[in-house]
Amino acid sequence: MAFPVPPRNKVNKKHTWNAESVFKSPKEWESEVNSILAELPGVKKYVCRLGESPEVLLETLHVVEDLSSRTARVYMYAGFSSFVDTTDQKSAALFGRAQGMASQVSAALSFLNPELIQMGKPKLDEWMDRNDKLALYRHSINNLFRQQEHVRSGEVEEIFGMLGDLF
Repeated sequence: MAFPVPPRNKVNKKHTWNAESVFKSPKEWESEVNSILAELPGVKKYVCRLGESPEVLLETLHVVEDLSSRTARVYMYAGFSSFVDTTDQKSAALFGRAQGMASQVSAALSFLNPELIQMGKPKLDEWMDRNDKLALYRHSINNLFRQQEHVRSGEVEEIFGMLGDLF
């Protein structure tokens, strides 16, 4: 015997994802989207500067980590409703906005991996050996160099980031 699946708006709230644990309201979500987008131009100050010092690199990595984490949170919130009910146009619009924002973040941060590779593993290893806070990124940096043949120039990586919205 088949059981009909009710539309999401008819399901008891206690049986749905707790989107309010991520953002209290769509207005709070929209505020975070706008905040992230407003911070993206500030990321440009790190372009072509990673090799200046371990401190500049660490600061950059913290900014990238913060923006990436916040972007994932925004994306997840938007996906909650969209993934459950693909016919809900409001949810689809929210998710589309999240995808567009994520593409802009990806494009803005695209300089990071090519610049790290350009710096070279020996220099990065030396800096990580001398700086415990930077050493926390050792696994990620080692993984980047393992995959370096797949990393393109900063310009190409930026285009890939911008294309994310199309796909």
